[in-house]
Amino acid sequence: MINFNQIVNNIKNSFNLGTDVEVAELLGISPQDLNLRKRKNHVPYKKLIEFCINKGLNLDEILLEKRASSTSYEGFRDNDTAKKIIKSLAFIDSTSPEQFEQLCIEIFGLAELLKGKKLKELSETIKSDGLGVESRKKLIHAMVYFLTNTNNCGKTKLMKLLYFLDFSHFRETGESVTGLDYYAWKQGPVPKHLFFELSDPEKMKPDMLEAVSKQENKQGSNFFELKPKITFNEKLFTSRELKILNNIAEIFKNTPADEIVEKTHLSRSPWTKTIEKMGEGEIIDYMLIVDGKHGITKEEALQKREEKKRFLQMLGIDY
Repeated sequence: MINFNQIVNNIKNSFNLGTDVEVAELLGISPQDLNLRKRKNHVPYKKLIEFCINKGLNLDEILLEKRASSTSYEGFRDNDTAKKIIKSLAFIDSTSPEQFEQLCIEIFGLAELLKGKKLKELSETIKSDGLGVESRKKLIHAMVYFLTNTNNCGKTKLMKLLYFLDFSHFRETGESVTGLDYYAWKQGPVPKHLFFELSDPEKMKPDMLEAVSKQENKQGSNFFELKPKITFNEKLFTSRELKILNNIAEIFKNTPADEIVEKTHLSRSPWTKTIEKMGEGEIIDYMLIVDGKHGITKEEALQKREEKKRFLQMLGIDY
C-alpha cells in the first residue's frame, strides 16, 4: 500500500532535505496541505508523477513500494508525449492506491518506448507491438506462477486459469491482469493469440521461449505438460493480483483440465452469455463479469473503459 508519509521521506532522502516544509516547497504546495495529506494519506498522484518526470527521478523509488524494474526517467522528463499522457490522466487523483499502482505498471511501463519518440512514432510502435509492455511480462509471469503451483498443467488448463485470473480481477477493479482477449471456443474461454503462440514453437516469441517449455506427454498423444524455465517475479504484481493468483492456484491445484472447462460453462458465465447472444468464436466482453457485488460497478467499469479509450485515441489508436 502506498503511504504518503513514506513518499515524503523518500523525497527527503533523494534531495537531502530535513523538514516537511522543504518538501512542500519543492512540490509546490503549502506546508498545511502537505500535513493534511499526510494525516489522511491523500496522495497527490498526478503532481508527484509530474514532479518525478520533471526532476528525472526514478518513479519506483519515490512512489511505489515494489516494482519489477527501476527505470530511470532521466531523458524522459522533456518528452512531449510523456507530458501529453500526464495531462490526459485527469482522473488519476481519484484512484485508489492499488488502482494507481496498476496504472503505473501499465502506463509507465512505456517509459522506454517514450524516450526520444514523438507521438506519431509511439503510436506506430504501439500499433505494431501492443500497448502492454508490462502486461506481456505479467502474462508470462502469471503463466510461470500457475505452472509452478499447479499440477498437470497443459495448455488447456493454463488458458482457463488465466481466464479466471483476468476476469476475477476485472470484476473487482475494471482491469484485467494480463491484457488478454478471450474468445468463446467450444472448450471454453481461450486467449486465441496466446493459444496459437504456444501451439507452435516456431511462433513463440523469444521471451516466451525463455520462460516456458513443453515436456513429453503423460496422458496421451494430445497432452503436453508445460514447465517453467524462469522464477516467478512477484514484484510485477499488486497485492490484489497476488492474492487472486494464489487463490486460483489453490482451488485448481489438482483439478484436471476437463473439469475446469466445465466450470467456465456454468449457466450465467461470460462464456455462456457470449455463446447464447453472439455465437461460438466471438470475443468475450469483460463487462459480462461485472455485477456490482464483488467490487467495481458497471458504471465505474464503463468509465475506466472510456478513459482508456480516450488515452489510446490521443495516441491515434482505435480502441
